[in-house]
This record gives sequence, structure tokens and C-alpha cells, in this order.
Amino acid sequence: DAVVAKVNGEPITRRLLASQVDLAAADRPPDDGRPTEAARRDAFLALQTEQLRGLIALELACQEALRLGYAPADAELDQALELYKNNYEGADQLYKALDQYGSTEEDLKRQLARNMALKKWRANEFLAEMAVGEDEAREFYRKHSDLLRHDEMVRLSQILVSVSLLATPPAKAQARARAETALKRLEAGEDFGAVAAEVNSDPAAAENRGDQGWFARGQSLPAIEAAVWSLPVGARTGLLESILGFHLIQVTGRRPAGLASFESLKPELVDFISARKLETALTRRMEELFRIADIEITAPELKGALSAIEPPGPGAGAPGENQ
Repeated sequence: DAVVAKVNGEPITRRLLASQVDLAAADRPPDDGRPTEAARRDAFLALQTEQLRGLIALELACQEALRLGYAPADAELDQALELYKNNYEGADQLYKALDQYGSTEEDLKRQLARNMALKKWRANEFLAEMAVGEDEAREFYRKHSDLLRHDEMVRLSQILVSVSLLATPPAKAQARARAETALKRLEAGEDFGAVAAEVNSDPAAAENRGDQGWFARGQSLPAIEAAVWSLPVGARTGLLESILGFHLIQVTGRRPAGLASFESLKPELVDFISARKLETALTRRMEELFRIADIEITAPELKGALSAIEPPGPGAGAPGENQ
């Protein structure tokens, strides 16, 4: 629990940094070469420094969101906590996960509040900078038409009940039962998006209602790939199993190969341009916050984390994820 940095007095612990480094390392491909011991040490230090920089940026953004009054109401926070608990098979599993990261349920509740405040801050503080007019979108379409050409594509929505590859047979059976219950609800006529928003393991499903966007051949998981390309728009698969868990997939759109019309691409172009503007605005704001912040790096080997601050990602995790 040693402190590696303080951001306006708020500590970032070595335990938290270590968990972030572990997660980041797991996402990186293995080194095919034979690095020297010195090269491995340098790479590890660079990864630590990069992750600490991200944690500092996240802490600054959360502090700013709370300062501006974006903390959730108690009822809203309680609802988010209950939804988070649904990702676990009972209280014992939740507390084991929290213990792994030296966290308590109060820590979890605090982090969920910070995450929700951060999300509201991003959604409300940068609306003017993110606005995209039709002329701007058309100009982008005209200039980048070569890049917008594509192979045949399908748009997919998903209900996913996640389960680890290392899960016990009872845990896997419980996940399958949840997915089968969702399938029965669809067969009874319930709306796919509504069920996805309620059942999906992905927290973003509450807003996107399971929408996963567009895929070309070969871009989805093999189990999904084998099932969706023969389906018409509006049709859905049965229960599919992958390395991520149990899926129900609905085909919501198709595009032939080529360049789609501006009108059909307009919503995605607007989203893309808006996201790019948001990143620019966030970077500018983070640079401002960094300049006025009191940031102390207490681990001498990690002083390089002060060299640059990146904008926080789409969402911060709860204990065991980001903090």
C-alpha cells in the first residue's frame, strides 16, 4: 500500500499501479525476441511510468468532475452498485475480487461514484466543442471517400453473459442459465435492445442497448462469424458460446462492398468527428489541469510520469479494473 504519487493530496498506491501494469501487460503481445535483462527492466519501467501517467490523468479528471458537481445522487449510485454486483455470482465472489485488490465495498461505491461523475463531466462539459454540422460531415466524406470504401459488412447487436475460461463448472452453468433465460424472453417477444440493456455484462449496454457497430468478414469471434453472415437483417442467432461467454446476436444492418452513401454513413461520420473533437478538447483541458495541479511523484524511478498527461479513456473501472 505504499504511495507512489499524490495528486492534489490524493494518493495513488503501488498496489493500484501494480494492478494496472498487470492488466496492461496482459493485453500486449509477447516479445518474440530474446531481450536482455537490462532491456526487460527498461520495458517494465516504461510500462509502469505509462500506467502511472494514466492514473494521474484519471485522478485529475475525476477530481475536476466532482468539483463541478457531477457526483451522482444516492439513489443513482445505489442502482449502479446493484448492477455492478450482478456481474458476480453472489456476495462471496464479489468480496474475493475486492480483497484481491485490497478494496472494500465502500471503496467500490466511491469508485463507482467517481466513474459516474467522470462520465457526466465528459458528456456535459464538452458539448459545444463536439458539435458537428452537416457541411463539416459532407466535407469529411468527400475528402476521405477512398478510406471509407469497405468490404461487405454487417451490423450486430449482442447480449453477452460473460464467464471466464477458468470458471468452475457450476459458475459456467449459472452463466449459461442466465443466457438461456434471456433467449426465452426474446422468444416470448421482448425487445432485443431492452433485454440487452438489462442482461449484458458490458456496462455500456445500458446506453447502446447491445449495439456493437459494423463488422467486415473476419472481424468478429469465430463462433459469431460462423453464425451471422447467413442471417437477414432483423434475424438473430441461437445461443453461441465463445471464449468470452455466452452470446445472443442480432443482425441489425447490412452493407454491400463499396462506398456507402453519405446519408447512410452520416451518423457514424458525425460520431467519429465528434469523438475526435472530444479527444482534442479533453487533451487541452487535461493540460490545463496538469499545469495547476499539485502532483508529487514519491517513487524516484517513476519521475518520468510527469513528462506528459494523456486524456482519460472512455470510462474508468471499478476496483479490480482501473481503481
